[in-house]
Amino acid sequence: MLIQNLINEKDNGGINRILQWFNKEYYRNTILTVCPWLLRYLVLAVVCLQQNLGQKIIQCEMIGSFLKKNSPIYKDPLTIFLYSLFNDCNFEEASKSLQECRKIFTIDLFLCNYCEIFFNQSRFLFFSKFVQINTEMSMEKIGFALMLDQYSQFEDDHAWWIGQQSVNDEPRDLIQWMIDAVYNLQEEKSFQQNEERNTKRNLTIQIDLAKKLLIATPKHVKIIKKQVENAKTQYLEAKEFYELLS
Repeated sequence: MLIQNLINEKDNGGINRILQWFNKEYYRNTILTVCPWLLRYLVLAVVCLQQNLGQKIIQCEMIGSFLKKNSPIYKDPLTIFLYSLFNDCNFEEASKSLQECRKIFTIDLFLCNYCEIFFNQSRFLFFSKFVQINTEMSMEKIGFALMLDQYSQFEDDHAWWIGQQSVNDEPRDLIQWMIDAVYNLQEEKSFQQNEERNTKRNLTIQIDLAKKLLIATPKHVKIIKKQVENAKTQYLEAKEFYELLS
């Protein structure tokens, strides 16, 4: 009942408190020993908490590391999704676990009110991590991995519904979702700062609708390319000047 009350608190107060508990070793060890199944609500809290993307990624990495270390004690689709994505960079496993989360959100009454925001935020987190690792991605692969558009339809959809829609419902089509996601990533300064922390690079992301590809280009590659072009120009100018003197 305490967890239910915390989850249902307005303005993310309860979700914040769950994360605060986790940050205290005493509570963390107690949960792990006595009621490890509560770890799924920890994943819910960090994924659904309203904060900038950079800070959220850092927290997901920290919690994912803890969940992976203790996976022999407890794991479910939510916990596997988090550490597969942020600690293993196993996108196939993360996508599979996200699909399996549909069942969890249907049968767990404490979670059902958060299905929309959880799947929305999980997709965005997946996408933000995916573009850091991959430089060229097919839109079809992204749609399948994130259950978007026609790739959100499964044979067992009828079993995992809340009210009048599936728990993983996303009204936007694949192209519109990707356009919005790319725009949000480019606008998220904290993501760029966190990306520098991890990879020492920034990204320029483009959507090629003709080829149905998403292309992520590190900005430092463009800088190096420009420097090479400038050096080449200077060399040719110097060579031409030398020939004139000869």
